[in-house]
Amino acid sequence: MAQLSTTERLKLHGLPGEGQKMHVAFQLEGQTRSSVGQTKPGFYRVDFLLARPNALKYTRDSISFIKNEVGDSHLRIAKHASERGPNDIEKLLLEGHYGGATIEFVCAVNDDGCIGRITAQQIWGKNHVDAELVAYRALTPFLSSWSTTLDIPIVVETIQVTDPSTYTESLRLHRPFRDMMPIGGVGPILTEEYSRFASVYREALNSNSPLYRFLCFYKLIESLHCRQKMLAFEAKASGGYPKKRQEDVKLSIETITGIITWVYPWEEMPINDLLLTQLLPSEAVGKKFRTIFNSVLEPIRNTIAHALMGSGEIKTVADRLEDVENISKWLPLLRLWSRVLLASDFPTEFNIIRPVIHINER
Repeated sequence: MAQLSTTERLKLHGLPGEGQKMHVAFQLEGQTRSSVGQTKPGFYRVDFLLARPNALKYTRDSISFIKNEVGDSHLRIAKHASERGPNDIEKLLLEGHYGGATIEFVCAVNDDGCIGRITAQQIWGKNHVDAELVAYRALTPFLSSWSTTLDIPIVVETIQVTDPSTYTESLRLHRPFRDMMPIGGVGPILTEEYSRFASVYREALNSNSPLYRFLCFYKLIESLHCRQKMLAFEAKASGGYPKKRQEDVKLSIETITGIITWVYPWEEMPINDLLLTQLLPSEAVGKKFRTIFNSVLEPIRNTIAHALMGSGEIKTVADRLEDVENISKWLPLLRLWSRVLLASDFPTEFNIIRPVIHINER
């Protein structure tokens, strides 16, 4: 018997609005701690909890594992629970394929008759990660096809992977945004230039598409870089000394910690290991942001842009979990640096106190 119930609600940390993954191992009576949570080849159960856009089931800073939870969608296949008879439809079976394996999915409906959870009871995987990838690749073609032919959005809110032999759970989720109080009274005059940049930032936060969010943040930073060059050229042409911002600070835990306290000045942003891990991928440690932007983020942006807008072959799609994860990994840093540049270039409109370090100007 597990010593912790799967219905226990867990506090979420990290950057609000960004994805994270939670692993929880349940220690059994008589089991040694060294063997808890060990992942190994075997059969896994994978649950996909669906939601309607802007109507997520988990809307607070805590979340429970999927047990008997059923979400929601625009996929209506049954009558309302009060109208169903013993012979009425209550579930839908799907047969997916990936990597030579045939996978059976069961679609459960909510009281309104809409599909709210899709479950693969048995998926062979080398570990939790592999089982999730296999299930995702086998299921998402159905979701994309339904979305296309039926002309409806289909949102996967949470994915849970369960190892029934070790009671180890893996949960993919997003920390919800918090309620924030705007500044009252007469604020600063918002220039048209700042408002254009701010509108792109808002577009990014309003979207639940990692690909679109990446393009928004990338374009915002790219445009602010171009603005810096233009202002420097104009100053030099008029005989003045260009005010140049140098992003020459190497990224480190200390640097990111200082930036957080600058662009997120409110006390409700606790700095913890998860937050720092989200904002500072291991590949970025010790490197300047400009280097990361040019060597890592630009190729990702080009792949997305060429796939969606170019004439070449589509290579990055939402049905490939590995692509989505690679894009999502860089979203927190892109979002943070967007705030850094906005605060640096528009200190009055951005309306926060400027730091004395991290961004040098001369």
